[in-house]
Amino acid sequence: MATIEIHPEEDGSFQLSPACICCGKVEGIQGRPQTFSSSTAAQFLAIAPWFLLGPSLKTQPGLIFLALLASLFIVYAVTHRMTLSVPRCAGCTARRKKWTGRSGLVALFGALVLVGSCVLTQEGIIAYAVSLGILSLIISAVCFWLCDNTFGIHLLSRNSEVAKFRIPHQPM
Repeated sequence: MATIEIHPEEDGSFQLSPACICCGKVEGIQGRPQTFSSSTAAQFLAIAPWFLLGPSLKTQPGLIFLALLASLFIVYAVTHRMTLSVPRCAGCTARRKKWTGRSGLVALFGALVLVGSCVLTQEGIIAYAVSLGILSLIISAVCFWLCDNTFGIHLLSRNSEVAKFRIPHQPM
């Protein structure tokens, strides 16, 4: 994994170099917009509605939706977002889609086995079905994590002067 720093252009936007972030190729690059969000310390303010409305939740349980909406609004308002065109070559894009699709199918299989185990009536089969479903979901989560670390780009920090990213390939 490599770390790069990107400085803003004159218009305030950030641009990556025109090389694939996964393998470093320069030819056949496809830029795909990706939105990044970074959290701030102000997101801890999202618990304020729960403290303010907490005592009255016992008598008026409908206020839980008001507290939830207020918390979501606070988190949305204090999160920094930026959209960046992420360059990937056709080969890396195809491998990323292939592994993401396979992981999704394994996750779907695990979820279906877990849901199907609720319908079963024999206790011996239920234990095997639940174990198989949980194992499938764990394998799927590991595959998603590996795919994200192999082909993904992650925003580490951002301010007005520089944005720091973790990318899979060291730029040349």
